[in-house]
Amino acid sequence: MQSRRDPFAYSISANLNLNFKGIIDAPFSLYLASENKTFNAPAYNFVGISPRYKWITAHIGSRNMSMSQFTYDGTTFMGGGIELMPENFIVKGKAFYGRLVKAVPSGDTLSPVIRQPVYERWGGAGMISIGTQSNHVDIIFFKGKDNINSLNGLADSALTVKPEENLIFGLNTKQKIGDYLLLSLEYGFSAYTRDIRQPDVVYDEYTYANNFGGLFRPKASSQYAHAWNVKADYQSEVFTAGISFQRIDPNYQTMGALYMTNNVQDITVNATVKLLQNKINVSGSFGYQRNNLDNKSEATDARFISSLNLSYTITNNLNASLNFSNYNTSTEAAQILVKDSIKYAQINNNLSMNASYAIPGEVLNHSIDLLFMMQTVNTINNEFTQQESTDNQMNGLSAGYRLGFIETDWNIGVNASANQNKMATSNDFTSSAGISLSKGFFKKKLRTTFGFTAMFSNSETTSNNINTIRLALGYRFLKKHSVNFNTNYLHRIINTGYDDKKIAGEWIGTLAYSFAF
Repeated sequence: MQSRRDPFAYSISANLNLNFKGIIDAPFSLYLASENKTFNAPAYNFVGISPRYKWITAHIGSRNMSMSQFTYDGTTFMGGGIELMPENFIVKGKAFYGRLVKAVPSGDTLSPVIRQPVYERWGGAGMISIGTQSNHVDIIFFKGKDNINSLNGLADSALTVKPEENLIFGLNTKQKIGDYLLLSLEYGFSAYTRDIRQPDVVYDEYTYANNFGGLFRPKASSQYAHAWNVKADYQSEVFTAGISFQRIDPNYQTMGALYMTNNVQDITVNATVKLLQNKINVSGSFGYQRNNLDNKSEATDARFISSLNLSYTITNNLNASLNFSNYNTSTEAAQILVKDSIKYAQINNNLSMNASYAIPGEVLNHSIDLLFMMQTVNTINNEFTQQESTDNQMNGLSAGYRLGFIETDWNIGVNASANQNKMATSNDFTSSAGISLSKGFFKKKLRTTFGFTAMFSNSETTSNNINTIRLALGYRFLKKHSVNFNTNYLHRIINTGYDDKKIAGEWIGTLAYSFAF
């Protein structure tokens, strides 16, 4: 078949931080990649700087900030922003404005990669915080809107996307009551328009829909939704407990986050207790989550999540822990009437145990790590799904040993693992073993590392043998300058069982240089 990607790819990243006596900070970052030439995607190239003077920080270029999960939560913008965070003043604030998405025209349908057109999107946000770190109220505003003229080269009928607009008001608060109780609230109200080319909503000849002070013009495709997250936590020296409730309406959406799960409601309870002077730590949690909040979906999904964690510091050198979790998911028909309303259910149990033993010394350092894990997945289907019920089980065991010679700066590590994936129709087995050696030279200015790993996997139809060689060199000079080189060679042999062997090799390397003044 025709090649879908170039055989060679490159990326260049750089980070530079200028610091003047701890008063002024100016971190600078840059990232470029060859994929930008192919996909014309804004995420593949950025350059920006964030100078700071005492409690004032400016953001210039391609930067990101964070205000809350329901309003603006770290989406990269190309523009400018400012943060005013005085330590001894009860009022703080931050704001930004810039381009959120770069316009992308439709791609050539004959090329291997067909791009979807994307409107250019601009937006801004602001937040005012009043109070202290433990008792404060945050008021947040966010506005995003697509530029309808950014794809003028394409007819509206040829577009598969529509220009959108989003307005969000947010409120966050955290209140500490006494020495042990902490209450917090996150709230967001979102007004979202799917197509801003539509005419304004008119109630009658003289009355228009609420436009929120001229900040938002409601259209026929406009939707309004709310999001809540309420928490209460009790914290003491030996016992902590908490409960949280979250609800996100079905139509809640924000342009200020890369991804937002809506139409969901969940409640979670957790607790932790410390015993024997903090040597034993027991924690657990239970949660229930469901969707279809407006009862308009054809099915309702429900999840039960429970977990238990136990850690025990047996001695200063020996630690052990046990973790168990259960995920129970079920689907029920809401709009379709069948004999048995349960269409699908899945029970996922996870159990893991690990122990570590370390012996520090003046000449030698030893450490041993052991890990065992087991996972069972039971899928229950009925006649409605026309699928068979299945039982899957995965087991894994791994061990590692590290030995360090302090005077000669030699470090040796060996590890081995075995994993089994047992299903109704197959039984796959994978094992691996590896060794790593590292040595410091020239008073630890030069660090060399060599590693080798052999992995073998076997199934009913295919066997794989993968060998990996790793080499790393790092050199520090002039106190604050360093050069690092890493390379991996991967050799793979695939046997399908019919004397059809495929052998492939691949080199991957990185080179980095860093310095400071």
